[in-house]
Amino acid sequence: PAVPGSIPHNRVARRWIGRIAAVALLWCALAPATATARPNVVVVMTDDLDVASMHVLKDTRRLLAHRGTSFVNSFVTTPLCCPSRSTFMTGLYAHNHGVPGNDPPHGGAIGFDHAVSPKQTLAVRLQRAGYRTGYVGKYLNNPGSDGQLNIPPGWNRWFEPAFDTNYQ
Repeated sequence: PAVPGSIPHNRVARRWIGRIAAVALLWCALAPATATARPNVVVVMTDDLDVASMHVLKDTRRLLAHRGTSFVNSFVTTPLCCPSRSTFMTGLYAHNHGVPGNDPPHGGAIGFDHAVSPKQTLAVRLQRAGYRTGYVGKYLNNPGSDGQLNIPPGWNRWFEPAFDTNYQ
């Protein structure tokens, strides 16, 4: 049963979250370990979840939170998909990175591509520091809106299963 005030989740969405997290964790687990290796970093980012939603996501809690790290508090400067993801990818507030919303021309993947220099992204900076990078899941709204899979600079591996969808 859903918790009052929470966002309804179906089994397909829960399976995708679990699969994406499993692929990311497996990828890091298979990375070669050496004495001088940098630590692996895995970020699981979701949209539109509140604390009450976690009540119905038992597999997510079991597979991720109980086996990894969870945080008692988290903060977001702009609680909207594309501005929030753009902040994570650049380290800049929305008024500085220039992606104020989800829809083109100033939001989504198109807005991000026009407003943000590839040199500013976390992926490019991590690659320059010697990390291997990979992305699994939804990047930004309206990716590939020109009909092409456009992999942003800085990613060694890329898997975006929903690249040809118009997320609403």
